[in-house]
Amino acid sequence: KTVNFCLVSSNASIDSNPNQDNVMIQALKSKGYGFIIVPNPSDQIIQIIMDDQITKIQVFNLASQLMALPPADKNNVLDISGLNKGMYIISVETNDNIYTQKLIKN
Repeated sequence: KTVNFCLVSSNASIDSNPNQDNVMIQALKSKGYGFIIVPNPSDQIIQIIMDDQITKIQVFNLASQLMALPPADKNNVLDISGLNKGMYIISVETNDNIYTQKLIKN
C-alpha cells in the first residue's frame, strides 16, 4: 500500500479557520490525503485537521514503535516536544478508516 503524505508549511497557524480548513481538507482528500498535520515540520505542538470524527491518534517512530505522548486535546492538538528530532508516522483512526502520514520533528 502506498502512503500519501502532505507537508504543511511551518508558518501555518494552529488557530484554524473552519472554512479554510474545509477547503484544504477537500483538496487534499481529492489527492488521497485523509488529514492535515499543522504545522509540519514542527518542534513542539501539532494539530490534526480532518473532517471525520477522530477516535485515536498515535505516533510511531520509523521502527514502528509507539511513542509515549500526552493524549491530544479536544481540538486534536498534540504536544510532540518530548520527541527526538527526526521523522515519525502519525496514525489517525476514525470509525471507518485508519490514515497515516509522515511528521518531521525539528
